[in-house]
Amino acid sequence: MLFTDVDGTLLSADTYEPGPALAAMKTCRDDNIPVILVSSKTRAEMVSLRTRLDHGDPFITENGGAIYLPQEDWQKPPGFCEDGPFWSLAMGTPHRTLLPVLQRAAARCGARVHGLSSMPVAEVIRCTGLAEQQARLARMREYDEPFLVENEEPRLLRCLERTVAEAGLTLTRGGRFHHILGGCDKGGAVARVMTLYRQRRADTIFAAVGDARNDLTMLRAVDFPFLVRRPDGSYDGAACFKGVVCTDGVGPEGFAQAVRLFADALDRGA
Repeated sequence: MLFTDVDGTLLSADTYEPGPALAAMKTCRDDNIPVILVSSKTRAEMVSLRTRLDHGDPFITENGGAIYLPQEDWQKPPGFCEDGPFWSLAMGTPHRTLLPVLQRAAARCGARVHGLSSMPVAEVIRCTGLAEQQARLARMREYDEPFLVENEEPRLLRCLERTVAEAGLTLTRGGRFHHILGGCDKGGAVARVMTLYRQRRADTIFAAVGDARNDLTMLRAVDFPFLVRRPDGSYDGAACFKGVVCTDGVGPEGFAQAVRLFADALDRGA
């Protein structure tokens, strides 16, 4: 099975279109390889995206904040609760707890931060390039707060990271935003889903595709990790480690290449 980041990996960072990734996802469906979407996006965004992509597999929201399993395909696992058409498991710190910590840390460090959930919709559109409806869905945070730092300097970022850590929370970096979250990351949620799939089939082989620092824990958790290029052609050095395969393609092209490489490895009996 395959885990994938969304923005900048499955979807273009510039257009939010899947391009060649759409055919690669169909290949996975045809070969009975589940594709688990793992994103900083909210549940509302992911439900909308799944409809657009004709996606029926489980998904993970807000950098590991919650896991959702379609009830039609899964019996209720221990710890999960009924949540509309899904079984869900909350793994992150509630959003209402994150905001005061971020505000206090910003004041202590002298940083001017702008949280996505409190941005006017027009500002979200300007910062992200999202359409209006998607921008509204992006503000519906539950376990993660993306934010921009107006006076971004290494000294300030180190202070923010240290101050947030003192409160038991974490900062990470995605494609466009910094993120504050607590008690979760993509790797932890991915590991939980891997356990569920191993209970179905012990010899399941796992791959993951990402593009940024906040994908690192996910990439380290799997058997076949792939890192795609960013729009400027570079790789995020914070997501590089021994054993990760760096694709030639940017975003969705890199995702499609990763699917081909993973399929080839499976054909060789990896």
